[in-house]
Amino acid sequence: KLASIEGPQTFDTKGFLPGDTALPYTVNFNNDPGASTYVNAIRIVTQLDPSLDARSFALGDIKVGDITIHVAAGQSSFTQDIDFSATRGFILRVSAGIDLFQNPASATWVIQAVDPLTGEVLTDPTRGLLKPNDGLNNGAGFVSWTARIKDDVATGTNITASARVLFDTQPPEDTGTLTQVADTKAPVSTLVTARIGTSDSYVVS
Repeated sequence: KLASIEGPQTFDTKGFLPGDTALPYTVNFNNDPGASTYVNAIRIVTQLDPSLDARSFALGDIKVGDITIHVAAGQSSFTQDIDFSATRGFILRVSAGIDLFQNPASATWVIQAVDPLTGEVLTDPTRGLLKPNDGLNNGAGFVSWTARIKDDVATGTNITASARVLFDTQPPEDTGTLTQVADTKAPVSTLVTARIGTSDSYVVS
């Protein structure tokens, strides 16, 4: 599969998502190992579950092949051109962010190899952004982000995550859907005591 999604690890919480922390998500992608051409434009789109607070959305690091782009903590949008003209023959253009005006909110990443001579996306199939994948994952990458559960979400609510990845003009690749359960409220206990007669003994329940 050319696209997949990973969510928060919940082994320590018995499968539940904690309501008081930033939940990490990652979309992994790779160019088909059997492909004969490089990929030079990648677009990733994900819709945030309505139970996640879109205003808490924060971008994480981005990786394409052997290139890692560090995104400073707390950013909900990011744009950068990185000049690899001398070493790879292209400018790496990255744009990412969340659209809060959509319902549900949608986050998009656009990653392109731009021809420095034309300013357009590179069209040379023999070089560029993402080579056909190999055993060392040199033709793979990922994008990542975090978001928190809304304060008013009830325990037991399902939180889902999925994404769509588009390579150049190829048909879209959809990840599976990740479904996890929110645990937003701490447990409540009640203590009742009753004295037994006039003794110093008590019944505690």
